Amino acid sequence: MIVQFNKFDKLQFEKFKDFSIHEYAKDFIKSNNYTEEMALKRAEEDMNNIIPQGLDTPNNYFFSIVNENKEDVGYIWYMLEGNKDAFLCDLYIKEEFRRKGYAGQTLERMEYEVKKLGCKTITLNVFDFNIEARGLYEKCGYKLGVIVEDGCRYLRKELN
Repeated sequence: MIVQFNKFDKLQFEKFKDFSIHEYAKDFIKSNNYTEEMALKRAEEDMNNIIPQGLDTPNNYFFSIVNENKEDVGYIWYMLEGNKDAFLCDLYIKEEFRRKGYAGQTLERMEYEVKKLGCKTITLNVFDFNIEARGLYEKCGYKLGVIVEDGCRYLRKELN
């Protein structure tokens, strides 16, 4: 069974935002040797620039991911860029639910949802050190776009 998406309420969004900033900061520390202070500052700035109106920022979609047993297995955040491209900003599966197919199902569900919105492509970026995530994305049909600074690369998938 494909996972379901439940829209965040304001409380879920605030918890997500705090958690996501800290996870993003850890990635900067791991990939760029940032200090914790530098990494948190960069992560907060990036988040605030991308979603200045928080949950109400237009063209941004925030969902909890729910499995067939109605368990919350993680979250996804994506946004629309222009009218033909979706950008996967964040995908997180809780530790106890990993390696059970939920990430792949989540990507399939996202593809279905963004196609309904008229998108033709999905782009994402992934840190180079995150080999497991890169493998998942490649297995799901994402192709290398460009390698950028900050130790990450862009991957892209054309939607049929």
